[in-house]
Amino acid sequence: MELSEIIQSDADRLFMVDHECFIIFTGDTVEDDKPFIRVGNWINLPVEIIPLIENIIITDRVAGNPSLEQFNIDITHLPGNRYIGSRVAVKKFLDYQRLFGLDLTNAHIVEVERDIPEVSHEKIISNRDSFIGIFYTNGNFRVTHRRHSIFDLLDLDESCPGEAGIHDELSKNNREAKRYAGCGMVLLENNPVFFKNGFFTAYHFPRSYYDDFDRLSIDPAGVRDILLPSSNPINLTRLMKWKQASSGRLRIFSDSRDAMDTLQRLYSGATLVRQNFRGLDFDTGNGLNLYNYPSTYNIRLRFSRTPPSGSDLNLAYIKGTAGIPDIVRDGLDGILVGYPLFEETSLLVRNAGVPVLVLAAGGLTPSRLGGNGVTVLYPGIQYEFMKCDSFTDLLGRIAAAISSADMRALLADPAEEGIREALKDDSLSRQDRCNFTAGLKALRHSTGDRRLSAALKKILADADDLKNPLEDADARTRFRINLAFCGGAAFQYLEQVGDSPAPCRFRELDKEPDAEWIDALADSRYRSYYERIRHDRERLAALLALFAPQSARYGEMSTLKRAIEKKKEDYRRDNSLPAEAAAEEKPGGMKKKLMAGAALLVILALLGAGAYLGVKSLREYRAERVKAVERKARQDLIDKYSIRVRDVDIFHYVNKTAVLNGYSPLSFRDMRRKNPHWIYPGNIFTMPDGETITVKEGDTLWDISHHRLMEINIRFYRALERAKNGGKNGPLSTGEIEQLEKLAFTDEHKNTLAEILNRKKK
Repeated sequence: MELSEIIQSDADRLFMVDHECFIIFTGDTVEDDKPFIRVGNWINLPVEIIPLIENIIITDRVAGNPSLEQFNIDITHLPGNRYIGSRVAVKKFLDYQRLFGLDLTNAHIVEVERDIPEVSHEKIISNRDSFIGIFYTNGNFRVTHRRHSIFDLLDLDESCPGEAGIHDELSKNNREAKRYAGCGMVLLENNPVFFKNGFFTAYHFPRSYYDDFDRLSIDPAGVRDILLPSSNPINLTRLMKWKQASSGRLRIFSDSRDAMDTLQRLYSGATLVRQNFRGLDFDTGNGLNLYNYPSTYNIRLRFSRTPPSGSDLNLAYIKGTAGIPDIVRDGLDGILVGYPLFEETSLLVRNAGVPVLVLAAGGLTPSRLGGNGVTVLYPGIQYEFMKCDSFTDLLGRIAAAISSADMRALLADPAEEGIREALKDDSLSRQDRCNFTAGLKALRHSTGDRRLSAALKKILADADDLKNPLEDADARTRFRINLAFCGGAAFQYLEQVGDSPAPCRFRELDKEPDAEWIDALADSRYRSYYERIRHDRERLAALLALFAPQSARYGEMSTLKRAIEKKKEDYRRDNSLPAEAAAEEKPGGMKKKLMAGAALLVILALLGAGAYLGVKSLREYRAERVKAVERKARQDLIDKYSIRVRDVDIFHYVNKTAVLNGYSPLSFRDMRRKNPHWIYPGNIFTMPDGETITVKEGDTLWDISHHRLMEINIRFYRALERAKNGGKNGPLSTGEIEQLEKLAFTDEHKNTLAEILNRKKK
């Protein structure tokens, strides 16, 4: 395809590639240098376009999602990025990027007030001076080419839904929804969103939620509280941006004051209330109490006056492995735990004597869980919590939700053969089959007839709670699952709450819009909107293909692609807890604690597994012996060579680290006195020796560097020991010599290495 086929008119110079990401082509030939301007951002912006972008426009309204900027710039050379906008808007935007480890202090910044004295704030925004950018005080931004408008942000907002428009419609359409007047939970991706009396409290927040909010009639205005122990606001930006546009309010439970203050400054039109997550004991005011188990990331939720009994329902949500014995002893009605964390904690939680509710996640194989006291909760389904005082009440409610009179009769007067025949009926509706099974389970728990109980156990073995009763999206819209707690067990039955919906109109566009889905949309406005984005992405890909030879000349393209992909991997990962949890609550490290805590509970059951336990103990013993030998060898090496780390070595190493990761060098005084701004829990950076470091709570750059230098010293002197061994283990290979040279950090190292190499040459 030729350039003239892609750009046939000035209107073709504009590419809308996401809800709020616009690319403007300012070139005339495929040889032009940096012929693109970007407004907003897109998580999947082609990396090939980054070195071709001349200017990044920051509007007063902050178009796009600022959390995605890290995927749209040259993060291997931060000063090479050029931003244009008002001083306040650019400062807030770049300050926010520090939360993701990006120090853009040295980026090229053009402030429209300082650099453009004219009241109109017109600016030639490209070296090709026929392109004029106009910044307006109402937040609008226009681009004209030869006096013709080719981009007008406010016009696009009015003609295209955009992020704010989608939130507005979600709120308007769902404002009167009554389905969340009770209490319960919706699992969105891996994040539980709890509700009580029409308001929502989320533990972390889903990355994508438009489709689920639309399908499940969730009003974003009802999202009032966010539990955010990760202190990473990356998934909150869309919601916060709309809270600003609607003058909304959000309470965030986070221990990171700096991160929340930065988020508030970025969206100053919203009201953000921060409270500590650690030590949390808070009543939301709508019948939900939140309590943080001390020194853990686990919480207890108390839903007051839960129907139909009217008594409180107490549940724990387990997010980490610390403190589980305290949870088990807490007198709960049930325990929520994500998978695969359940596999690490099952030994204890299964013996808590209360229902265990496993939140399904990627990689979950329900058959691995077994049906013994475990109920699996699936994403995208509304679960309505209930608490029943008696099985008579529960069975009556389940029977009322079954349309088949024969099935209702079997629950009232159970007969084994009749039950088996009823379950063989292929014409049964989804609702009747699921609810009849729930009734049978309740019967088994309540009956005093041992023969009936045994028969029901066999029947239920093939129809337990591990199967998802609402697998298709249409069913998740029409039905909710009533999750009833009664007699120390949990029972699921379906209740219809809506009609079959039209195809959802709202989607995040991380992936390509599906052509079949677009064609099925009844609303022509949305159909043309998504079709334009799909078409513009195709046009941009074709245009970039013409610039491939120029992009190839950018020598660091492969490095940039890897760096951005690494950032995306971190983004795709579930909301990670602060790094300290990895040490305090890492799964492997908790197994011994869990074994010890559950020993009295399971010792009788494990008598037949003595051989296995014996082998495991021997393995642990051998592993401990290896560790002891390693510790002694390490200390012997330190003593023999008087290994120590000097302050001057740390100073040089710290500044190498800063420069390597795109940050400014530090003075010696500042380095000892306080951490630089980029040392915060969860940030990831690379040390000069190639080691990747994740910052933990309480870390200092000085201590991290001291530890790394001690490790380098030990590795160097271990290699040196081999060199001094007189060739007993064979001559040093070229690779070993290169490794020694890499490890030689101090002058002492280098002098010692030079002497050894000189001796070997003689």
